[in-house]
Amino acid sequence: MTDPAAETAVAVKASKQKLGAVGWVCAAWLILLVLVSLFGGLLKATPIEEGSRALRACGDGSGLPIYDPLGCRDTKAAREQRDSGRAEGKVRHLAGVDDAGRDVFSMVFLGTRTTITIAVVSIAGATLLGGLLGMLSGYFRGRVDTVVSILLDVMIAFPPLVLAMLLVFSYSAGAPERRVRAIMIAVTVVATPILGRIARVSAMSWSQREFVMAAKALGARPHRIILREVLPNVVPAMMSIALLAVGIAIVTEAGLSIIGMGVGGDDVSWGAVIAAGADSFRKMPHLVFVPTVPIVVTVCALNLLGDALRRKFNVRESAL
Repeated sequence: MTDPAAETAVAVKASKQKLGAVGWVCAAWLILLVLVSLFGGLLKATPIEEGSRALRACGDGSGLPIYDPLGCRDTKAAREQRDSGRAEGKVRHLAGVDDAGRDVFSMVFLGTRTTITIAVVSIAGATLLGGLLGMLSGYFRGRVDTVVSILLDVMIAFPPLVLAMLLVFSYSAGAPERRVRAIMIAVTVVATPILGRIARVSAMSWSQREFVMAAKALGARPHRIILREVLPNVVPAMMSIALLAVGIAIVTEAGLSIIGMGVGGDDVSWGAVIAAGADSFRKMPHLVFVPTVPIVVTVCALNLLGDALRRKFNVRESAL
């Protein structure tokens, strides 16, 4: 049997650990992504217009080379790139254009908002839903735990990608403009049982501590004990794992895009840019590598930051 006093001492010692240089670098990258998501659209070049007609949707090339990912189609650059087999590499198109003449760098830059929104919103929903189920299961135990555990086991039993495909197809069939919401729902459903299990195990551990038992002995109601005594201690564990889940959500969105079930309509995401360049991968691999770079860097940053937070809050993977 574990010694509560010793566990408390370990938790206090772990809480004093600093985030470290790597953790701060990862946090800086994630903050940069948030800023790009919020304000990146303000950096788009203004199309050159004559009256009500746009002569060149890509602008005049001055300022930052950030163009409308759907309206800017530089067919001349696309033709030159097909003939040479290389990205144009000039200031006008930093990472070349795809087969339709759309600027790859602009699509990746402006697609950050859609990708980050899908990942954050879906994992936030999974954290709330899974956290609620896990907390109730871990605190009350008995029949509540049995019912919730069976529900989570059934959800985990489905292959995640197959389940996500079914949900996206069911919700957005024939309506591409609903794809973003469909992907959010799919990722939320897939991630909920994982986060629910983490909340359940953590709530079971904390609900047996002395201060929780003392609150019960004093007659405090269950909802008050859960909100004021158990929840504050379960949140750090869930947040550290939720960071990893955000990375998984980003990869899932990219996977759905590659198999033709990504965002549609007027939306652009990192996964959609990869899917657009997949057919030309052998001749022009930069169409796939360029949008892959922010995915790899972001997932690594989330993993490293999640590890740092787990060490800081003394979250034991064996207990999860």
